[in-house]
Amino acid sequence: MATRRVPSKGFELPHPPFPSLLGAILFSFLEMPTCVGEVRRVILDQLGNRYGRRFDTHWDFVRYAQEQGLNLDFTTPPKRPDRKLPPLFEE
Repeated sequence: MATRRVPSKGFELPHPPFPSLLGAILFSFLEMPTCVGEVRRVILDQLGNRYGRRFDTHWDFVRYAQEQGLNLDFTTPPKRPDRKLPPLFEE
């Protein structure tokens, strides 16, 4: 899988095999409650690269996605990971 460098931060992001999935994948990260601060900025910048504009906040992206009719679900909360502990942490 090819990668590209985000110049400002030096992060390596993979080019997805299906570019149309990029927006949905990035959106799934954006809706996580732990996606804050610098991480959120990187995700918003990548969404901006994907859609050819800058998103200052996640609400800017939500508004844009709704106006453009992007097929993203804004009503279902993010899926929580399983409560089962990884083998290293099992009791």
